[in-house]
Amino acid sequence: MLWFCLLVAPLLIWSLTATTLRVWVPGFVVLAAVAAGQYVVGRRWVFPDGQFTVLAALTLITAAVLVFGPFLERGEGRSALWRSRIGYSLGFVAGLIAVSWIVLFGPVFFLMGRWSFVPASTALDPLPAGLSVRETVDKGCTSRSSDSDCARRFVLTGTESPDSLAALLRGHLTDTRACAFERREAQGREYWWGTCPIAGWPLDRHETTAAISAGRDAVTLDLAYLDDW
Repeated sequence: MLWFCLLVAPLLIWSLTATTLRVWVPGFVVLAAVAAGQYVVGRRWVFPDGQFTVLAALTLITAAVLVFGPFLERGEGRSALWRSRIGYSLGFVAGLIAVSWIVLFGPVFFLMGRWSFVPASTALDPLPAGLSVRETVDKGCTSRSSDSDCARRFVLTGTESPDSLAALLRGHLTDTRACAFERREAQGREYWWGTCPIAGWPLDRHETTAAISAGRDAVTLDLAYLDDW
């Protein structure tokens, strides 16, 4: 409910502020498009690995429309309307709060990385020829404490042997994420453990680990995003 109110609030504020159709219509269209974009990004339907970055950019667009859009209306009558004054005051305060949060926390996310989140089912795309994802499983997150992690399991198949597919997958992660792998053994099972440097969208940077094991007819990858909060 709160999420919905935050999306709709700019539209209501703009309807109070704008007094002419010439300005109200394009402003409302822009704000509605931004709200729709924030919804689909918030649901991680698009840009799943750049969620915070895209949301911050869309929020800045909303703030710009609310603060500067009313100046497109010329004439003394606009500023004299109590409805317009109240709307602009609300829009200015909302824009100031949004920008302040982004300015305050943006550098923190950029320098420290975002807290962990589950990798998207498309996190490996585009895969090299000969590899395909058969299924993925959301493994969830550890408790929200320092050094938490969130993981997704990928089961991959191809035309080559599992060992060859594992080597191909290691090469892919090395090329795309700069991961470094070492062979490990646990409970009589051998696997490859990889660590990858912090990377990602400016406000969604994260560390990555990858565990690759070859089965009888498939390769299993446990891909995890970590944080240091």
